[in-house]
Amino acid sequence: MWRFERMFDVPFQYYGLDWIGMIAAFFSLWWLVNKHWSGFVVGALAALCWAAFGFLTGSPPAFFANVIFFFVNIRGLLKWRS
Repeated sequence: MWRFERMFDVPFQYYGLDWIGMIAAFFSLWWLVNKHWSGFVVGALAALCWAAFGFLTGSPPAFFANVIFFFVNIRGLLKWRS
């Protein structure tokens, strides 16, 4: 069971991928809402971090969903530039 006290016991248990993924996802959304193409690049980075996190935690749905999100971000970037 998750407890708030344990939240900071091991902040980099997954090499910081969860923290980087979270921060990158926030920036990605911010830039996309402001109509800036870099949101797709940062979104792809976030998806890679979350996919690695899913792999390390043994969560196939998290891994495969974020691999798909990665390619969706790359597609968005390519469509934006054309």
